[in-house]
Amino acid sequence: MSDRPEQIETRSAVGPARPASVSLPPPAAPARPPHVLERLLAAIAHLLMLLSVPGLIVATLIWLSQRRRSSFVAMQARSAVLWQLLCNVLLVLFAGVLLVIALTSLGGAVTSSGASGESAVTRLVGSLLGLYVSLVLAALFFGVSAILGAIFALFGKTFHYPLIGRKRR
Repeated sequence: MSDRPEQIETRSAVGPARPASVSLPPPAAPARPPHVLERLLAAIAHLLMLLSVPGLIVATLIWLSQRRRSSFVAMQARSAVLWQLLCNVLLVLFAGVLLVIALTSLGGAVTSSGASGESAVTRLVGSLLGLYVSLVLAALFFGVSAILGAIFALFGKTFHYPLIGRKRR
C-alpha cells in the first residue's frame, strides 16, 4: 500500500468531474490483553456480589475509579454492578412476596379449626417450604454466575451475564 490517500472522482451538478482526496483511517491496533491488576480488579468486582449491598457499593467505586483507565475493568465492573443491582432488587421483591404469602396463609391457618385446620397448616408449611427453596435456588444462581464472571475475568475473557451485558442487533 502507498502512503498517499486514495483518489475518488466526484461529480458536481455544475462542473466537470474533479478528483477528491479521501484519507482512510489507520488500521486499528490489536487490543492488548488485560494486565494482571486489571484482571484482578474485574474479578473482585464480580465476586463482591456475594456481599450484597456493601459489595454493590465497592463494585460501583471500582467501576467509577477505573472507567477511564481500563476499558476491560470498566466493562466488567459495570456489568457486575448492573447484575448485582438486578439480583438485589429481585431477591428483595421475592422475599417480600414470600413474606406476604406467609402472613396471609398464616392468617387462614390460625382461623381454621379442627381437621381442616391441620390441612391449612400443612398447606402453609408446604407453600413456605417451596418458596424458601425457590429463593435459595435464585440466590445460588446469582452467586454462581458471579463466581463464573470472576473466573472469566481472571483469565482475561469478557463475561456476559444473562439479561444484561450484550448489545442487541
